[in-house]
Amino acid sequence: MKKLFLTILAMMTMTMVTGSAMALSFSDVGAIDKLIAEAKLDNSGDAVEIAWVDSVLGGSHVFTGKYDVDGDDWEKISSGVYAHVLRSEPVYFLVKTGAGRDTTNDDNTHFLFENLGALNWGVINLGQMGMDVMNIAGLSHIGEFDGTPVPEPATILLFGSGLVGLAGFGRKKFKK
Repeated sequence: MKKLFLTILAMMTMTMVTGSAMALSFSDVGAIDKLIAEAKLDNSGDAVEIAWVDSVLGGSHVFTGKYDVDGDDWEKISSGVYAHVLRSEPVYFLVKTGAGRDTTNDDNTHFLFENLGALNWGVINLGQMGMDVMNIAGLSHIGEFDGTPVPEPATILLFGSGLVGLAGFGRKKFKK
């Protein structure tokens, strides 16, 4: 009985040790997401960040949310490559560096990525961002953007006037 208890205890210990040591791999999170653009915007706020993203992508895109992150929120995949669970499965996401960043290129603070692979994961390579690969804590927040452009007011006006014209034409045709 004592031997059985010790065997079960050893198996439980091994399970707990190996279970906590499991790491994510690229098969879990998809590919490294594509870095599209970078800029120095400093502490700009949402409006400036959204305008910058729209200027890069050409047109208005739906801003689906922003949230703070720290080093503990990221999962290490390999040297300098980290993954973070995204909230809305965005087509694009923005990463802003914050205080404490250790970069080789201090000019850029905002990095826009196209989300590839698993859309629920943001996978970044700190080397692409010019950061010291050990300094994941230097990131401030993530902003998420849907890939569907927001219709501009002029487009809506043009579409609406076309519908009114068709309705008027149809009404005139059926009155005769």
